[in-house]
Amino acid sequence: ALGGLAVATTVFNFSFKLFNFLAVVTGPLVASQIAAAAAKNASRASDAPGDDSGGDGRVDGRVGRAAAAETVRGAMTLAVALGVSATLALEIGADGVLAWAGGNALEGTTAASSASIEPTMMSEAEAYLRVRALSAPAALVGTVAVGAFRGLLDTKTPLLVSGGANVVNLVLDPILIFGLGPVPAFGVAGAAAATTAAEWIAAA
Repeated sequence: ALGGLAVATTVFNFSFKLFNFLAVVTGPLVASQIAAAAAKNASRASDAPGDDSGGDGRVDGRVGRAAAAETVRGAMTLAVALGVSATLALEIGADGVLAWAGGNALEGTTAASSASIEPTMMSEAEAYLRVRALSAPAALVGTVAVGAFRGLLDTKTPLLVSGGANVVNLVLDPILIFGLGPVPAFGVAGAAAATTAAEWIAAA
């Protein structure tokens, strides 16, 4: 089970890293748009200190935030599209992706040990990956949100959301892995389901 979990986690983490540019790009874009509006306000105030330009300053501030909001909307749309595409790719090509990631690493062992161990590891890895792949859109939306909050110089909100998601994951993990009352034990797939649920809650 642990071997399958390791391989599947490697695949998902690699897929997630491919799209990390969403946060890296969104943050600076939002920050630059807000800063540009603030600089324009400051420039107007210094050019005409005796004029009542407060209204224009407020308009510029709203324009800057509107531009930033449009950037975030575009990034969110791209995140959803990429997330859905990643989910479909991982669901359809799970076997090939896992083999490429090292899921068939036991092929060099003896035939007897390979027959008894490798299928179990691969099946566990596939079960985890297929469930965890459902969280790809939520994970990428969360990545964009983190970048947007960074652009607004707000690092507290992403921290609180991440902390809440971790609490949800911590609570659901033992229930879905080992079972509780009417809830059956799902094993490795339960761990993936707990993480997936936590990521969707965080994205919402």
